[in-house]
Amino acid sequence: MSDKIVDYYVETYNEDRRHTDPFGVIQEIRTKQLLERYITQPQMNILDIGGATGIYSFFLADLGHNVTLLDIAPNHIEIAKSKNFLVNNKLKNIILADALKYETEETFDIIIMHGPLYHIQSREKRISLLSKANKFLKKKGILLGFAVNRYAGYFYGVHSGHILNDAYKKIVIEELKSGIRKKEPGWYFHKYRELIEEFEDSNFRVQEIKSVSSQLWMLPNISELLSDKDKLNDIIQLVNLMEDELEIGQDLLCIGIKNE
Repeated sequence: MSDKIVDYYVETYNEDRRHTDPFGVIQEIRTKQLLERYITQPQMNILDIGGATGIYSFFLADLGHNVTLLDIAPNHIEIAKSKNFLVNNKLKNIILADALKYETEETFDIIIMHGPLYHIQSREKRISLLSKANKFLKKKGILLGFAVNRYAGYFYGVHSGHILNDAYKKIVIEELKSGIRKKEPGWYFHKYRELIEEFEDSNFRVQEIKSVSSQLWMLPNISELLSDKDKLNDIIQLVNLMEDELEIGQDLLCIGIKNE
């Protein structure tokens, strides 16, 4: 992957703060719910590709799984290692590597794939990585691949009012056509049918796709609402109701089963 991705996460964006804003809070809760839904057997061997500082790796380790975290950003790895030193349920491995170049003889029951599917703009390279993940999986292994919905930028533009800004409107028009957002470090926004095709072309059988976060994070006074336990539960329940409405979610989770 591009050095721009490393520079972005080292110099510009603090990944450890992703789950502190309203969208991040909802995304984290929903993602954990979905991980528990599809990771059902005890003590599974899991590879978390693009696992950043370990938000989900440590969650899964606490559930009793054997987790290897892999990420391309050195600062993410340093933070994850510091966390690993302090926790009781430690990660099995923490690896600094470009997922496109990573090789291992180890096989996994589950692979989780975060950043690569929305940072790799080339379909050929996404297929290459998905195929590599397929090779790393055991028989009937599961790939949980997270992607950004093609219409996410449009929805955000409407919510924020930026959609009427000429510069932002130009960006949205381009990404609706191509899926590509050129803003650093480079993004790719999927249509869900396209995501299915990429999994199938990489020797996966797609079990289903779910919308992760929906649009509830756009509610007025959302930060105040999330601080109220009852309101938070209501919001998550409403997000769950929309998980099959794939075209109006911000982000997507594709569940692929390795073909025999």
